[in-house]
Order: sequence, then structure tokens, then C-alpha cells
Amino acid sequence: MIMAIRKLLKKKIKKVSLKKKTISKAKKTIRKTIKAKKAASKKTKKVLRPKTKKVTKTKKAVRKVTKKTKPKTRAKKKERRISVKIIRPKETKIAAIPAPIIPAATISSDISKEKSFIKRCPECKSINLSIDSKRGEVICKNCGLVLDENLVDIGQEWREFSGEEMGKRRAGAPLTMTKHDMGTGTQIGTSAEIYSLPSSQRRKMMRLKQWHDRTSTSLERNLKYALVELKRIASILNIPVAIEEEAARIYNLAVRKGLVRGRSMESVVVGAIYIASRQFNLPRSLNEICKLTGINKREVGKTYRFVARELGIKLLPSGPADYIPKFANKLGFSASTQTKALEIIKKSKEVELTSGRGPTGLAAAALYVASLMTGEKRTQREIADVVGVTEVTIRNRYKEIIDRLELKDELEKLKKERE
Repeated sequence: MIMAIRKLLKKKIKKVSLKKKTISKAKKTIRKTIKAKKAASKKTKKVLRPKTKKVTKTKKAVRKVTKKTKPKTRAKKKERRISVKIIRPKETKIAAIPAPIIPAATISSDISKEKSFIKRCPECKSINLSIDSKRGEVICKNCGLVLDENLVDIGQEWREFSGEEMGKRRAGAPLTMTKHDMGTGTQIGTSAEIYSLPSSQRRKMMRLKQWHDRTSTSLERNLKYALVELKRIASILNIPVAIEEEAARIYNLAVRKGLVRGRSMESVVVGAIYIASRQFNLPRSLNEICKLTGINKREVGKTYRFVARELGIKLLPSGPADYIPKFANKLGFSASTQTKALEIIKKSKEVELTSGRGPTGLAAAALYVASLMTGEKRTQREIADVVGVTEVTIRNRYKEIIDRLELKDELEKLKKERE
């Protein structure tokens, strides 16, 4: 047995050794063939190098051309796809889906022309319907049946408040600085309206109103009271709306910067009105404003200067020419005397008479001189009462004007001619 096993093992070992030899021979032959191929390829490369370079250049050129042209073709394909997508839903909608019934509120005034309208009259089955906007009714034009009534106009109510805002249409009341909330706030009814409600709702509404008042800030409360006072003073002084708006804006800025703290609300309001009137060249003196409002002149003078300085408002001194139309209208002078007074003030400016002198006194003296020239005589006392200046100041300014402008001879000539 052992001998037989040995013989078999010897045979197997011989077979394995033969296989190893054949594999090694095969490997050697493969290596030889690979070397031969490499050598052959090197020779062919040396011969074909210039040709391959040309070929690569042409390939690169072709690639560049294709890169440029490809996006165009893709864009065209996209356009075709999009066009198909847009067209298909329309076809399907028209073929399959029935047209919707539009409510009566959206019907236009001439419905017969509109193809989209589908609502029909239940009596005569016609589409010839119209809206009566005044009565709020939808009427059939064929049989006269009222399809709907008491329609609510859902459209916006456009309002135009001035010529400048004709292009800019807007709804509701205009915004204004004379209200603490710019005119956009809301209020939970008046006490009379609340008491007209039943007891269960009355308590609820009263509580809501109370909390609505409590939620307002101190700044809002201050503005609320101050702007009411501003409106009252503006109506006393007969100030235009534009100046009232500017005064409200100045007061709003002063409150937000904390300039009102430690000062009376009335003095700040009057100071804001005075600043605004000075900016718009409205002839209103501080004496006049304080007399009409009953507020201390010294306090108002301090506050308006402080507010103007803190807000960076530059106030130019008002000249005597600004006061002439106002005083002339009060005294009942004609247009010729007004123009003559303005000429006198213009000449006195050239001679430097206006510097260091009160504008009201100069305006009063100029009007007095003009009245003597035109023949519309007014006494110095009458002019002083209207202007709010003493007779002595008018007399002094009158003498200065006559001396500097050399009007003595001219006035004497006019006197003689009238006599």
C-alpha cells in the first residue's frame, strides 16, 4: 500500500513540474512578443509623428466649433419644448374643462362683449346682462329680470387731493403731520355709540376702549394734546395749512429728541409756529403771536431759539419788505402806495439804512412816506396802532429816510401841486 501511494505521488509531482515548465516557457514567449511589439510601435511613431500632430490640431478646432454651436441647438430645443408645454394645456382646457360660472359682483358694465362671462338669465337663458352701479343690481337686458341686488362695490375708491397728485392715485384720506398718528389710527367708538349697545356687549366694548387708551405711549399722548393746541393757535393766527404742517413736523422732531422736557408745551408749540412762519416768509412778529395766544414773550423767545439751534434750522432775519403787504391791507392802502413803499425800502437797503433797525418800524415809516407821496394820508398814530410800534419810532425812521434818500424837495413839490 505504501509503495503504491509513493508511486502515485511521484506521478503527480512529475505532472506539476511539467506544468511549471510549460508556464515559464509561455511567459518567456509573451515577454518576447511584447518587446517586439514595443519596438515596432516606436518605429511607427517616429515615422507618423508629423501626421498625428496635424490630426490633433484639426480635432481641437472641431471641438471649439461644436462648443459654440451646441448651446444654440439646446436653446432651440428648450424653446420647442416650452412652446409645446404652453400650447398643450390650452387645447386640453378648451376640449375637456367646462367654463366656470363667475359671481355677479365681478360682472363688468358691458357683459355682452366679454366672452369669458358664462352666467345666464334663468328666465330667457340669455347672456345679455348689465350692472346698474348706482342701484347695485344685475339686470337682464332681454327680459328685464333682476338677477342680483344690493351688490357691494369691492373696487378701490380712488381719490385725488391736488393737481400734483393726479398721477399718484391713492385711497383714503391724505396723511398729515397735524395728527399724532399721521391720520392712520383707529378708535373703538364714542361713549354714545357704546351705550347704545346691549349690556353684554357694552361692558366688553368699554373694556376694549379703556385698554386701547392705556396702550398708547407717553410720546403719543404728548403729541395728541400738543397738536390739538397747535391747531387752535393756527386758527387764531389764521395761518395757512402748509405752515401748520411744517410747525407740526418741527414739534414732532423736538418731542422725539427730548427738547420739550422741562419746558411748557404751549411755548414749544408757539415757537414751532413762529419758526415755520419765518421759514415760509410769513410776516408774523413775535409780539403779535404772543399777544394773540397770551403766552410770555420771553419764554417763547428762549424756546424757539433753543429748538432751532438743536434741530439745525437756520432762520434768516425777516426784512421790512415782508411786512408791507400785511400792514397796507390793514390800513386800506392802494397798490400804488404799496409799490412806492417797496421802492423806498429798496433804496434804503442800498444806503444801508435797514441794518440795526427793527423791520416793523422801517415798514411803518416807508408806508407813511409813500402815503404822503400818493396822497392817501394816514396819521402816524393810525399807522402805529396797526403796526404795533410807537409814534416816536415812526417819526425817527421817517426823518432818517427823508435825510438819507433826499426826499424833502420832492415832498414839498407834491404838497404845492395838490394845494
